[in-house]
Amino acid sequence: AFQYLAYDGLRTVQSEQLTQEYLFIPAKVKEVYLAHVLANMEDNWGVRSAIIFVATCKQCQLLSLLMTELELPHAALHAAKTQLQRSAALESF
Repeated sequence: AFQYLAYDGLRTVQSEQLTQEYLFIPAKVKEVYLAHVLANMEDNWGVRSAIIFVATCKQCQLLSLLMTELELPHAALHAAKTQLQRSAALESF
């Protein structure tokens, strides 16, 4: 069985503290807009982290490559990675 041990001081949040936002963005500019939002979210909204869900492993890997190219810190998790790689990604988050 796999057990993930979080660092000391990890806090969870109550559902009323979470926000969910939806923006309609044209497909041909969505990656550019996402990069802009992620690069500026702490300054603009005081948000330090985000979770982005995509439909496929390929989309996850492509988004990870884009974030690497733009030097945006990220952790990619998808089924094509080994358990060791997924664990390392979780630890970096």
